[in-house]
Amino acid sequence: MIIFHDKLLEVGGSEIVLKQLISSKKNVTIYTSCINDINFWKKYLNCKNINQPFLLKFIKKQRYYRILYPFIVFVCFLYPKINNKEFTIFYSSSAAKFFRVINYYNAIFYSNYPAKPLEQIDDFFSKTFLQKLLVLFVKKLIFPFWKRIELKQIKKFSKIAVISKGALQGYKKIFGEMHCSNFSIINCPMEVPLKFVNKFYPKRNGIIMISRLYTEKRLASILETLNDVSFEIDDKISIIGDGHEKTYFSKKYPNLNFLGYIPEEDKYNMLSKSKLLIFPTAQEWSLVVCEANLCRTPVIGIDCFGIREINTLISNNEHKPNKIFSNTDQMKKLIKDYVKTNILSKKEFEKFKNNISYENCMNKLKTL
Repeated sequence: MIIFHDKLLEVGGSEIVLKQLISSKKNVTIYTSCINDINFWKKYLNCKNINQPFLLKFIKKQRYYRILYPFIVFVCFLYPKINNKEFTIFYSSSAAKFFRVINYYNAIFYSNYPAKPLEQIDDFFSKTFLQKLLVLFVKKLIFPFWKRIELKQIKKFSKIAVISKGALQGYKKIFGEMHCSNFSIINCPMEVPLKFVNKFYPKRNGIIMISRLYTEKRLASILETLNDVSFEIDDKISIIGDGHEKTYFSKKYPNLNFLGYIPEEDKYNMLSKSKLLIFPTAQEWSLVVCEANLCRTPVIGIDCFGIREINTLISNNEHKPNKIFSNTDQMKKLIKDYVKTNILSKKEFEKFKNNISYENCMNKLKTL
């Protein structure tokens, strides 16, 4: 099997899914645009064959990837055509889809969300007048042109799938409904080690929140509410995640336990022993919510496409194990009520596990 992937610069949702896609395959070849530590990624993905264009070896950080995106795409496009006689997946939202193959009929374009690097260029500039003009120029003049290039490349594939309904809505918003009529929805695979699947309903303790800690008004409001509610419940609230605001938040909200980044095994261990996960990020699909539910841990999450779709994969009736909030008052009430409830039932767990299993995903991809 051949897999094309955008970049290997940090472990995030895309990289976790990539690991799941190749988990039971022995002979896999990966092509990626940028990679920062090839030995780490070979071990993390359990894959010996990872390739990248020589001209991109100097790009080692996410920041440079975003800024130099057009150059990266150009280099990927100039990379020699790959003879893909075997099953090929372009698990890509941005640069990797510009790698060229001989046989596009054998290839599937499988995406988690539409590429947005040029729209997000303002993330990397302070707001001086000249920089605002530059951002405006990119968004109004360059991005529409770039959108046509992206769409032209995607249309080379006869088989196209996205990981969720939310991702499909994102593509329709950027490219228009007419150009997305042949997109299929195939939920990405996710499994956690069986030792973290809680079968015997042991006593659980604590509440955890998983999020990157950055400057954002809504995140600060949620942390403030959690700090207040921690005085009203018996459970300790721990925050998993790193970011440039971690030190500031840990000083401002002393009653919360900020753990920073922790390894995957430790994360699964905490999820399987916690009463509740709080997920504060609006996403088209949430791997963290999937991981929690596979540990039979219920979730309180902000209202978005991702958590609503995950609920439909767990239960068809009115009872939804993952509760949704739109503001901090709702979140506070749900926390107080929900710490008394039990973990996901065996029936809910089995249904969800089957819906997002590796076998289910690969069968759907191969029969597109």
